[in-house]
Amino acid sequence: MKKYLIGIAAGVALCIAGCAFAAGDTFARNGTGYVGVEGGYGFLNTPEASYPKDFGTYPFYEDVSNYATTTEKGEAVWGFHAGYDFKISRVWALGIEIGYKDLGESKYTSTWTDYENYQEVYQLVEFNGSRKINQSAFDLLLTARAFVWKGLDFFAKGGMAYVGSTTDQDLTYQVMAGGTIHNLQPWDGKSTIWRIRPEVAIGAGYLFTPHFHVYLAYDYIAGANNGDDSENNMNEAAGAAMPPRAKVYDFNAGFVGAEYRF
Repeated sequence: MKKYLIGIAAGVALCIAGCAFAAGDTFARNGTGYVGVEGGYGFLNTPEASYPKDFGTYPFYEDVSNYATTTEKGEAVWGFHAGYDFKISRVWALGIEIGYKDLGESKYTSTWTDYENYQEVYQLVEFNGSRKINQSAFDLLLTARAFVWKGLDFFAKGGMAYVGSTTDQDLTYQVMAGGTIHNLQPWDGKSTIWRIRPEVAIGAGYLFTPHFHVYLAYDYIAGANNGDDSENNMNEAAGAAMPPRAKVYDFNAGFVGAEYRF
């Protein structure tokens, strides 16, 4: 998915370079403010493997059965923004924009059972683990816009995003020994961090009237890139669940948006 979004963005960039000289009536005007909303599909580049696989690591449980995991990455995302364009020429406008985006979430679950002889006692072990990562961002972006033919425009944005990322983890062992169920090492933890990360966006739109603008855009916010996440796994040496440690992950999305210009 990411490579296709990047390909679309590259194509739009070539159009900006090739079409900026085009003639025709434009809607580029002095002092244009605007407000807008957008929605689309996006995903966080969270790890594929280490979340579900290492949920169930425990030093003396080796004969694990009924192992199952689920992974959900990618969902509907949305945002809103406000900005101001300064006309530079008949074609070009430069501006500034502030906004908020819900960056979506990733979900992971893992379950397994084990019938183990531990310290001469036979016991049935059931494990359930879940983890959810949510991200959102406030951003401040500089914008460049080229009105290339009548109401058709291409744009690029770049700046910084203040990203919040929350990791919510719930791990539970249930051990049945001698007919009694024991909850062993339950962990229900949540960790949130806020970090400043670079953001870029590129897209194309059309002004149907001087006040109504519709556009398509690709948006990227840099972060951790599907790497090792061992600090969120089980502590094998101690045989205990560690608190979750939040990270800010890469965000990629395609948006459809509408703006009112005044």
